[in-house]
Amino acid sequence: MRPARLLGYALTTIEIENELVVSLSGKSTHRILVPDTEAGPIDGHLLDLTEDELQAADDYEVPDYRRTEAKTSNGESVWAYVAV
Repeated sequence: MRPARLLGYALTTIEIENELVVSLSGKSTHRILVPDTEAGPIDGHLLDLTEDELQAADDYEVPDYRRTEAKTSNGESVWAYVAV
């Protein structure tokens, strides 16, 4: 895991209705990225995942999220889950 700053998005919250996801996460309100070119960078961390781990993340996410390519402040291309 390494620190990174995501560009072009803002954070908001979403109510999760999927009971399995709520059970696994322990909460019904989750944060979600929304496109916003005016927002400042979002501080976070990058995870290096195997294809199997990335597939597991895709399987976990509810239909309110989709995986998309995004850019960090240093120009690195990364995957991020954003609002549909």
